[in-house]
Amino acid sequence: MINYSCWDLIDVKQIRSIMESFYELTGIAVTMVDLEGNLLTDENGKNLIVGEQEICSTFHRVHPETMEKCVESDTTPRIMKSGEKYSYYQCFNGLTDVVVPVYVEGEHLINLFAGQFFFKPPNIEFFQKQAQKYGFNEEEYLSTLFKVPVFTLEYVEKGLHFLSEIAEMIGTMGLKEKRIMEANRALKGSLKEKEVLLREVHHRVNNNIQIVSSILSLQENYVEEEETLNVLKENRNRIKAIAMVHANLYESPNMSYINMGSYIKKLVMSLFYSHGTEPSIVKPVFHLDDARLSMETAIPLGLIIKELVSNSLKFAFPQKNGTITVEFRSENDGYLLKLADDGAGLPEWIDPQNTGTLGLQLVKSLVKQLNGTIEFDRGNGTRFTLHFQELNYMERF
Repeated sequence: MINYSCWDLIDVKQIRSIMESFYELTGIAVTMVDLEGNLLTDENGKNLIVGEQEICSTFHRVHPETMEKCVESDTTPRIMKSGEKYSYYQCFNGLTDVVVPVYVEGEHLINLFAGQFFFKPPNIEFFQKQAQKYGFNEEEYLSTLFKVPVFTLEYVEKGLHFLSEIAEMIGTMGLKEKRIMEANRALKGSLKEKEVLLREVHHRVNNNIQIVSSILSLQENYVEEEETLNVLKENRNRIKAIAMVHANLYESPNMSYINMGSYIKKLVMSLFYSHGTEPSIVKPVFHLDDARLSMETAIPLGLIIKELVSNSLKFAFPQKNGTITVEFRSENDGYLLKLADDGAGLPEWIDPQNTGTLGLQLVKSLVKQLNGTIEFDRGNGTRFTLHFQELNYMERF
Protein backbone atom coordinates (compact mmCIF):
# COMPACT_ATOMS: atom_id res chain seq x y z
CA MET A 1 0.00 0.00 0.00
CA ILE A 2 1.48 3.33 -1.08
CA ASN A 3 0.96 6.28 1.22
CA TYR A 4 0.71 9.49 -0.74
CA SER A 5 -0.61 12.99 -0.34
CA CYS A 6 -3.36 14.23 -2.61
CA TRP A 7 -0.95 16.96 -3.66
CA ASP A 8 1.41 14.26 -4.96
CA LEU A 9 -1.17 13.24 -7.55
CA ILE A 10 -1.85 16.61 -9.15
CA ASP A 11 0.13 19.05 -11.23
CA VAL A 12 -0.30 22.25 -9.19
CA LYS A 13 0.89 24.57 -11.98
CA GLN A 14 -1.50 23.05 -14.48
CA ILE A 15 -4.41 23.15 -12.03
CA ARG A 16 -3.66 26.79 -11.25
CA SER A 17 -3.78 27.65 -14.95
CA ILE A 18 -7.14 25.88 -15.31
CA MET A 19 -8.57 27.68 -12.28
CA GLU A 20 -7.42 31.05 -13.63
CA SER A 21 -9.20 30.30 -16.91
CA PHE A 22 -12.34 29.31 -15.03
CA TYR A 23 -12.32 32.56 -13.06
CA GLU A 24 -11.74 34.66 -16.19
CA LEU A 25 -14.72 32.99 -17.86
CA THR A 26 -17.15 33.06 -14.93
CA GLY A 27 -15.97 35.61 -12.36
CA ILE A 28 -16.48 32.93 -9.68
CA ALA A 29 -13.65 32.45 -7.18
CA VAL A 30 -12.17 28.96 -7.13
CA THR A 31 -9.62 26.99 -5.15
CA MET A 32 -8.71 23.45 -4.19
CA VAL A 33 -8.81 22.11 -0.63
CA ASP A 34 -7.74 18.73 0.73
CA LEU A 35 -9.89 16.72 3.13
CA GLU A 36 -8.11 18.27 6.14
CA GLY A 37 -8.94 21.80 5.04
CA ASN A 38 -5.52 22.69 3.60
CA LEU A 39 -5.71 24.99 0.61
CA LEU A 40 -3.78 24.78 -2.63
CA THR A 41 -0.61 26.87 -2.28
CA ASP A 42 1.52 28.77 -4.78
CA GLU A 43 5.29 28.42 -5.27
CA ASN A 44 5.85 30.65 -2.23
CA GLY A 45 3.70 28.48 0.02
CA LYS A 46 0.84 31.00 0.15
CA ASN A 47 -2.79 29.89 -0.05
CA LEU A 48 -4.00 30.14 -3.61
CA ILE A 49 -7.61 31.16 -4.16
CA VAL A 50 -8.10 32.45 -7.69
CA GLY A 51 -10.45 35.44 -7.63
CA GLU A 52 -10.69 35.48 -3.82
CA GLN A 53 -13.09 38.10 -2.55
CA GLU A 54 -11.64 40.90 -0.44
CA ILE A 55 -14.04 40.19 2.43
CA CYS A 56 -12.44 36.75 2.77
CA SER A 57 -8.78 37.70 2.21
CA THR A 58 -8.98 40.79 4.47
CA PHE A 59 -11.33 39.60 7.19
CA HIS A 60 -12.63 36.02 7.21
CA ARG A 61 -9.28 34.28 6.58
CA VAL A 62 -7.35 36.65 8.86
CA HIS A 63 -9.26 36.61 12.13
CA PRO A 64 -8.60 33.26 13.92
CA GLU A 65 -12.26 32.61 14.79
CA THR A 66 -13.65 33.34 11.33
CA MET A 67 -10.72 31.44 9.83
CA GLU A 68 -11.74 28.45 11.93
CA LYS A 69 -15.23 28.84 10.48
CA CYS A 70 -13.76 28.75 6.96
CA VAL A 71 -11.91 25.50 7.66
CA GLU A 72 -14.97 23.97 9.33
CA SER A 73 -17.10 24.91 6.33
CA ASP A 74 -14.56 23.45 3.91
CA THR A 75 -14.22 20.13 5.76
CA THR A 76 -17.86 19.45 6.71
CA PRO A 77 -19.00 16.39 4.69
CA ARG A 78 -21.68 17.20 2.11
CA ILE A 79 -24.24 14.53 1.38
CA MET A 80 -24.94 14.35 -2.34
CA LYS A 81 -27.58 12.31 -4.09
CA SER A 82 -26.66 9.69 -6.65
CA GLY A 83 -25.55 11.35 -9.88
CA GLU A 84 -24.89 14.74 -8.29
CA LYS A 85 -21.48 16.13 -9.09
CA TYR A 86 -21.50 19.17 -6.80
CA SER A 87 -23.25 20.60 -3.77
CA TYR A 88 -24.21 24.15 -2.74
CA TYR A 89 -23.94 25.30 0.84
CA GLN A 90 -23.71 28.51 2.87
CA CYS A 91 -20.35 28.84 4.58
CA PHE A 92 -20.39 29.65 8.29
CA ASN A 93 -19.29 33.20 7.51
CA GLY A 94 -22.41 33.86 5.40
CA LEU A 95 -21.30 33.52 1.77
CA THR A 96 -22.42 30.88 -0.75
CA ASP A 97 -19.94 28.17 -1.79
CA VAL A 98 -20.03 25.04 -3.92
CA VAL A 99 -17.99 21.87 -3.39
CA VAL A 100 -17.03 19.65 -6.32
CA PRO A 101 -15.38 16.44 -5.07
CA VAL A 102 -12.53 14.83 -7.00
CA TYR A 103 -12.29 11.03 -6.95
CA VAL A 104 -9.47 8.70 -7.93
CA GLU A 105 -10.57 5.08 -8.31
CA GLY A 106 -13.60 5.77 -6.13
CA GLU A 107 -11.48 7.31 -3.38
CA HIS A 108 -12.39 10.86 -2.36
CA LEU A 109 -9.08 12.60 -3.00
CA ILE A 110 -9.65 16.35 -2.79
CA ASN A 111 -12.28 19.06 -3.32
CA LEU A 112 -12.65 21.87 -5.81
CA PHE A 113 -14.39 24.84 -4.24
CA ALA A 114 -16.10 27.62 -6.13
CA GLY A 115 -17.94 30.37 -4.35
CA GLN A 116 -17.69 33.58 -2.35
CA PHE A 117 -20.84 34.90 -4.02
CA PHE A 118 -24.59 35.35 -3.27
CA PHE A 119 -27.74 34.19 -5.01
CA LYS A 120 -29.58 37.23 -3.60
CA PRO A 121 -28.50 40.48 -1.94
CA PRO A 122 -26.90 39.78 1.44
CA ASN A 123 -28.54 40.20 4.81
CA ILE A 124 -26.81 43.38 5.99
CA GLU A 125 -27.88 42.91 9.61
CA PHE A 126 -26.14 39.50 9.74
CA PHE A 127 -22.83 40.96 8.62
CA GLN A 128 -23.16 44.00 10.91
CA LYS A 129 -23.50 41.63 13.87
CA GLN A 130 -20.53 39.66 12.58
CA ALA A 131 -18.43 42.84 12.41
CA GLN A 132 -19.34 43.69 16.01
CA LYS A 133 -18.71 40.13 17.24
CA TYR A 134 -15.22 39.85 15.80
CA GLY A 135 -14.13 43.45 16.13
CA PHE A 136 -14.06 44.28 12.42
CA ASN A 137 -14.18 47.90 11.26
CA GLU A 138 -17.83 47.88 10.25
CA GLU A 139 -17.51 50.45 7.48
CA GLU A 140 -14.58 48.67 5.85
CA TYR A 141 -16.16 45.27 6.37
CA LEU A 142 -19.46 46.27 4.75
CA SER A 143 -17.56 47.97 1.96
CA THR A 144 -15.95 44.63 1.04
CA LEU A 145 -19.32 42.92 1.46
CA PHE A 146 -20.89 45.07 -1.26
CA LYS A 147 -18.13 43.94 -3.68
CA VAL A 148 -19.21 40.30 -3.42
CA PRO A 149 -21.00 39.37 -6.67
CA VAL A 150 -24.63 38.25 -6.84
CA PHE A 151 -25.25 35.55 -9.47
CA THR A 152 -28.35 33.78 -10.73
CA LEU A 153 -28.59 30.03 -10.24
CA GLU A 154 -28.73 29.53 -14.01
CA TYR A 155 -25.48 31.44 -14.48
CA VAL A 156 -23.66 29.51 -11.77
CA GLU A 157 -24.96 26.16 -13.05
CA LYS A 158 -23.28 26.74 -16.42
CA GLY A 159 -19.96 27.36 -14.72
CA LEU A 160 -20.34 24.37 -12.41
CA HIS A 161 -21.01 22.04 -15.33
CA PHE A 162 -17.59 23.08 -16.63
CA LEU A 163 -16.03 22.77 -13.16
CA SER A 164 -17.37 19.24 -12.67
CA GLU A 165 -15.70 18.25 -15.95
CA ILE A 166 -12.49 19.76 -14.63
CA ALA A 167 -12.88 17.64 -11.49
CA GLU A 168 -13.21 14.50 -13.61
CA MET A 169 -10.14 15.51 -15.60
CA ILE A 170 -8.17 16.05 -12.36
CA GLY A 171 -9.27 12.62 -11.20
CA THR A 172 -8.02 11.08 -14.44
CA MET A 173 -4.72 12.95 -14.10
CA GLY A 174 -4.47 11.79 -10.49
CA LEU A 175 -5.06 8.17 -11.50
CA LYS A 176 -2.30 8.32 -14.12
CA GLU A 177 0.06 9.87 -11.58
CA LYS A 178 -0.91 7.22 -9.04
CA ARG A 179 -0.11 4.48 -11.56
CA ILE A 180 3.26 6.12 -12.26
CA MET A 181 4.01 6.32 -8.52
CA GLU A 182 3.04 2.68 -8.03
CA ALA A 183 5.22 1.62 -10.98
CA ASN A 184 8.15 3.67 -9.71
CA ARG A 185 7.73 2.25 -6.22
CA ALA A 186 7.66 -1.29 -7.60
CA LEU A 187 10.71 -0.57 -9.76
CA LYS A 188 12.61 0.91 -6.83
CA GLY A 189 11.66 -2.06 -4.70
CA SER A 190 12.89 -4.44 -7.38
CA LEU A 191 16.13 -2.52 -7.79
CA LYS A 192 16.60 -2.41 -4.02
CA GLU A 193 16.05 -6.15 -3.79
CA LYS A 194 18.57 -6.77 -6.57
CA GLU A 195 21.06 -4.43 -4.92
CA VAL A 196 20.73 -6.32 -1.64
CA LEU A 197 21.20 -9.64 -3.44
CA LEU A 198 24.19 -8.33 -5.38
CA ARG A 199 25.74 -6.94 -2.22
CA GLU A 200 25.24 -10.32 -0.56
CA VAL A 201 26.89 -12.05 -3.53
CA HIS A 202 29.97 -9.84 -3.24
CA HIS A 203 30.01 -10.42 0.51
CA ARG A 204 29.84 -14.19 0.13
CA VAL A 205 32.38 -14.26 -2.69
CA ASN A 206 34.73 -12.22 -0.54
CA ASN A 207 34.17 -14.57 2.41
CA ASN A 208 34.80 -17.65 0.26
CA ILE A 209 37.97 -16.13 -1.18
CA GLN A 210 39.12 -15.33 2.33
CA ILE A 211 38.58 -18.99 3.26
CA VAL A 212 40.80 -20.07 0.35
CA SER A 213 43.40 -17.50 1.42
CA SER A 214 43.26 -18.83 4.98
CA ILE A 215 43.74 -22.40 3.74
CA LEU A 216 46.83 -21.33 1.81
CA SER A 217 48.10 -19.47 4.86
CA LEU A 218 47.56 -22.57 6.97
CA GLN A 219 49.31 -24.70 4.38
CA GLU A 220 52.36 -22.46 4.62
CA ASN A 221 52.85 -23.66 8.19
CA TYR A 222 53.33 -27.23 6.96
CA VAL A 223 55.74 -26.45 4.12
CA GLU A 224 59.48 -26.28 4.65
CA GLU A 225 60.78 -25.81 1.10
CA GLU A 226 61.32 -22.09 0.52
CA GLU A 227 60.29 -22.25 -3.13
CA THR A 228 56.97 -23.90 -2.30
CA LEU A 229 56.43 -21.46 0.55
CA ASN A 230 56.96 -18.51 -1.82
CA VAL A 231 54.50 -20.00 -4.33
CA LEU A 232 51.84 -20.34 -1.65
CA LYS A 233 52.45 -16.77 -0.41
CA GLU A 234 52.28 -15.30 -3.94
CA ASN A 235 49.05 -17.12 -4.70
CA ARG A 236 47.59 -15.98 -1.40
CA ASN A 237 48.42 -12.36 -2.27
CA ARG A 238 46.84 -12.79 -5.71
CA ILE A 239 43.68 -14.11 -4.11
CA LYS A 240 43.72 -11.22 -1.64
CA ALA A 241 43.93 -8.70 -4.51
CA ILE A 242 40.75 -10.23 -5.99
CA ALA A 243 39.02 -10.40 -2.60
CA MET A 244 39.67 -6.72 -1.99
CA VAL A 245 37.76 -5.87 -5.18
CA HIS A 246 34.69 -7.70 -3.90
CA ALA A 247 35.12 -6.16 -0.44
CA ASN A 248 35.24 -2.66 -1.97
CA LEU A 249 32.15 -3.38 -4.07
CA TYR A 250 30.30 -4.65 -1.00
CA GLU A 251 31.12 -1.48 0.92
CA SER A 252 30.56 0.90 -2.00
CA PRO A 253 27.27 2.82 -2.36
CA ASN A 254 27.57 2.20 -6.12
CA MET A 255 28.23 -1.49 -6.58
CA SER A 256 29.11 -1.17 -10.26
CA TYR A 257 32.37 0.72 -9.85
CA ILE A 258 35.36 0.81 -7.52
CA ASN A 259 37.26 3.86 -6.33
CA MET A 260 40.66 2.86 -7.67
CA GLY A 261 42.63 5.40 -5.64
CA SER A 262 41.40 3.87 -2.39
CA TYR A 263 41.70 0.30 -3.68
CA ILE A 264 45.28 0.67 -4.95
CA LYS A 265 46.49 2.22 -1.71
CA LYS A 266 44.91 -0.53 0.42
CA LEU A 267 46.31 -3.22 -1.88
CA VAL A 268 49.86 -1.86 -1.83
CA MET A 269 49.87 -1.46 1.94
CA SER A 270 48.60 -5.03 2.37
CA LEU A 271 51.53 -6.22 0.22
CA PHE A 272 53.96 -4.31 2.45
CA TYR A 273 52.45 -6.10 5.44
CA SER A 274 52.52 -9.51 3.72
CA HIS A 275 56.21 -9.14 2.82
CA GLY A 276 57.11 -7.84 6.25
CA THR A 277 58.35 -4.53 4.85
CA GLU A 278 58.21 -1.48 7.10
CA PRO A 279 56.91 1.67 5.29
CA SER A 280 59.45 3.66 7.28
CA ILE A 281 62.29 1.71 5.56
CA VAL A 282 60.87 1.28 2.05
CA LYS A 283 58.62 4.30 1.60
CA PRO A 284 55.43 3.98 -0.46
CA VAL A 285 54.58 7.12 -2.46
CA PHE A 286 51.16 7.48 -4.05
CA HIS A 287 49.87 9.77 -6.81
CA LEU A 288 46.36 8.45 -7.30
CA ASP A 289 43.23 9.75 -9.02
CA ASP A 290 39.86 8.81 -7.58
CA ALA A 291 38.83 7.36 -10.93
CA ARG A 292 36.20 4.63 -10.77
CA LEU A 293 36.56 1.41 -12.74
CA SER A 294 34.34 -1.61 -13.16
CA MET A 295 35.08 -4.97 -11.56
CA GLU A 296 36.01 -6.35 -15.00
CA THR A 297 38.88 -3.85 -15.18
CA ALA A 298 39.77 -3.57 -11.50
CA ILE A 299 40.59 -7.26 -10.96
CA PRO A 300 43.23 -7.64 -13.72
CA LEU A 301 44.66 -4.22 -12.84
CA GLY A 302 44.88 -5.21 -9.17
CA LEU A 303 46.71 -8.42 -10.10
CA ILE A 304 49.20 -6.45 -12.22
CA ILE A 305 49.87 -4.10 -9.32
CA LYS A 306 50.28 -7.06 -6.97
CA GLU A 307 52.88 -8.75 -9.21
CA LEU A 308 54.96 -5.65 -9.85
CA VAL A 309 54.90 -4.30 -6.28
CA SER A 310 55.75 -7.78 -4.94
CA ASN A 311 58.74 -7.98 -7.30
CA SER A 312 59.99 -4.62 -6.01
CA LEU A 313 59.54 -5.63 -2.38
CA LYS A 314 61.33 -8.96 -2.93
CA PHE A 315 64.24 -7.96 -5.14
CA ALA A 316 64.74 -4.18 -5.41
CA PHE A 317 66.10 -3.35 -1.98
CA PRO A 318 68.89 -5.63 -0.81
CA GLN A 319 70.07 -2.67 1.30
CA LYS A 320 66.51 -2.29 2.61
CA ASN A 321 66.07 1.50 2.14
CA GLY A 322 64.24 2.93 -0.85
CA THR A 323 61.00 4.18 -2.37
CA ILE A 324 58.19 2.57 -4.34
CA THR A 325 56.07 5.02 -6.29
CA VAL A 326 52.61 4.20 -7.58
CA GLU A 327 50.86 6.59 -9.97
CA PHE A 328 47.39 6.11 -11.37
CA ARG A 329 45.43 8.67 -13.36
CA SER A 330 43.02 9.05 -16.23
CA GLU A 331 44.18 10.10 -19.67
CA ASN A 332 42.27 11.47 -22.63
CA ASP A 333 41.64 8.04 -24.12
CA GLY A 334 42.04 5.79 -21.10
CA TYR A 335 44.16 5.36 -17.99
CA LEU A 336 47.82 5.32 -16.98
CA LEU A 337 49.47 3.24 -14.27
CA LYS A 338 53.12 3.74 -13.30
CA LEU A 339 54.96 1.56 -10.81
CA ALA A 340 58.55 2.52 -10.06
CA ASP A 341 61.20 1.81 -7.48
CA ASP A 342 64.65 3.33 -6.96
CA GLY A 343 66.21 0.02 -6.01
CA ALA A 344 68.75 -2.27 -7.61
CA GLY A 345 66.71 -2.83 -10.76
CA LEU A 346 66.16 -6.03 -12.71
CA PRO A 347 69.25 -7.89 -13.87
CA GLU A 348 70.21 -7.25 -17.50
CA TRP A 349 69.53 -10.84 -18.48
CA ILE A 350 65.83 -10.57 -17.54
CA ASP A 351 63.53 -9.42 -20.35
CA PRO A 352 60.08 -8.62 -18.88
CA GLN A 353 58.51 -9.13 -22.31
CA ASN A 354 59.97 -12.63 -22.68
CA THR A 355 60.40 -14.12 -19.26
CA GLY A 356 59.83 -17.52 -17.84
CA THR A 357 58.73 -16.30 -14.39
CA LEU A 358 55.08 -16.86 -13.57
CA GLY A 359 54.59 -13.36 -12.17
CA LEU A 360 55.78 -11.47 -15.24
CA GLN A 361 54.04 -13.94 -17.56
CA LEU A 362 50.85 -13.20 -15.66
CA VAL A 363 51.45 -9.44 -16.04
CA LYS A 364 51.90 -9.84 -19.79
CA SER A 365 48.66 -11.85 -20.06
CA LEU A 366 46.70 -9.35 -17.94
CA VAL A 367 47.96 -6.37 -19.97
CA LYS A 368 46.70 -8.15 -23.09
CA GLN A 369 43.36 -8.74 -21.34
CA LEU A 370 43.11 -4.98 -20.71
CA ASN A 371 43.94 -4.25 -24.38
CA GLY A 372 46.82 -2.22 -22.99
CA THR A 373 50.51 -1.63 -23.59
CA ILE A 374 53.30 -1.77 -21.04
CA GLU A 375 56.72 -0.13 -21.18
CA PHE A 376 59.76 -1.09 -19.12
CA ASP A 377 62.63 1.20 -18.05
CA ARG A 378 65.75 0.14 -16.09
CA GLY A 379 67.10 3.65 -15.47
CA ASN A 380 67.58 4.49 -11.77
CA GLY A 381 65.76 1.42 -10.56
CA THR A 382 62.82 -0.18 -12.33
CA ARG A 383 59.76 1.47 -13.83
CA PHE A 384 56.74 -0.05 -15.54
CA THR A 385 54.30 2.21 -17.42
CA LEU A 386 50.94 0.76 -18.40
CA HIS A 387 48.43 2.43 -20.72
CA PHE A 388 45.00 0.82 -20.92
CA GLN A 389 41.29 1.45 -21.40
CA GLU A 390 38.40 0.32 -19.26
CA LEU A 391 36.88 -2.94 -20.38
CA ASN A 392 33.28 -2.83 -21.52
CA TYR A 393 30.87 -4.84 -19.40
CA MET A 394 29.91 -8.05 -21.17
CA GLU A 395 26.31 -9.18 -20.76
CA ARG A 396 26.26 -12.66 -19.22
CA PHE A 397 22.63 -13.54 -19.69
